[in-house]
Amino acid sequence: MKHLYHILFIFLIANLVSVSLYAQRSNAKSPGYLDKRFLIKTNLVTPVLEKGWMAEVEYALTRRITLNLDVSSTKDKFIQKLASYKSRHGFYPQDRAVLNNNMAYIKVKYNIQDYPPAPRGTYAYASYGYGFASADGHYYDDRSRRLIPYQINDITSQHFAVGVGHQQAFLSSIVLDFGLGFAAGNLKINETVSDEVQVGFQSFADQYGPNLQSFGNLMNGGLGLHAHIKIGFLLF
Repeated sequence: MKHLYHILFIFLIANLVSVSLYAQRSNAKSPGYLDKRFLIKTNLVTPVLEKGWMAEVEYALTRRITLNLDVSSTKDKFIQKLASYKSRHGFYPQDRAVLNNNMAYIKVKYNIQDYPPAPRGTYAYASYGYGFASADGHYYDDRSRRLIPYQINDITSQHFAVGVGHQQAFLSSIVLDFGLGFAAGNLKINETVSDEVQVGFQSFADQYGPNLQSFGNLMNGGLGLHAHIKIGFLLF
């Protein structure tokens, strides 16, 4: 599990190389809906659930395969599930942990049918994201019975997702893209961080990754349902 995300990243890059070589050899039919291959989009879910923004460019390599590059900046807030605090007070702290996260993503989409051509149609996707984050939270001191604030910088963040979606075009240029899948997140902090701060950090880390529902912990990250609703424009 320690090197899971590195293996997934290498696997995705290898597939991208294969896709690119296939696209260069493919000359059967012209890719691109209305002969347009390039579009830009933003995720409408990001400002609502993750308090940030996302920008994406997409390019149709073939009639079925598109390559996406995304950048995002988010400010997620998470419940701090501090067991010692709950055992004494009967509930978790009202104060939320805050994760400021800046990431870049690479994604491959594969249209399930040959018509309509990409970037329009129903598709399956896989994506990998890598970035850097900082966290503000609390740990609970049993002696003083107080929440002690902390800040962690230089956190490495990773995100992997697979799922299905559908992309539709309107008025020849407006694009609506929605999808649902499974996502896994990983947050890596410096090993010199104190044990108390690590306990505070781990109290929310299992919620990072999915933006709908996390089902459990996966190496300082969550595993669960992830959704997107994007709007954009076909350019050329």
